[in-house]
Parts: sequence; structure tokens; C-alpha cells
Amino acid sequence: SYASAFLTLYIDGRVFGIIIGMILYGIFVAKWYVDILKKPDIRNLSIYSLVLLGVFYTFIQLMFNNVYYCITFLMLYFMVFKKKIEGS
Repeated sequence: SYASAFLTLYIDGRVFGIIIGMILYGIFVAKWYVDILKKPDIRNLSIYSLVLLGVFYTFIQLMFNNVYYCITFLMLYFMVFKKKIEGS
């Protein structure tokens, strides 16, 4: 079955859901784009690559509906590139 990101947001909140959802998704993607331009390190590059993959797959489905994509994003953000606390 084919369900684009617009259909997912439409089911959740009709036209208002599409507008708010796409604005929030755009802000989210723009934040990671600015981060990779300001500080191009491996952490930002890997998270931006995952976000960019999600943007490409938006034509098929909204990737944050996929549990594995969400877990991967959270693991990259919180666990894989965890900053070390000095003195401990």
C-alpha cells in the first residue's frame, strides 16, 4: 500500500495536520542542515545523513512512522556519540 507523508499527516490532523506537520519537519531538517554547515564533524554528518535519507523516503512514507528509523535516530543522537564528561 502506498501512503505518502501527506496521507499520514492528513489522517492525523486533516489539512491543519499537513501544514503543521510539514512546517515542523522542515524546521527539523533545516536545523540539522545548519548544524552540518557550522560544525562538520562525524556526529553531525551521520545524523544529517539519516535525516536526508528520511527526506528522500518521504515520497513513500514519513520515516518517523517507522520504529527502526526512530530507534536509529535516538541511538545516534544520545548513545553513539555521547560526550565524555571530564574528571570522571
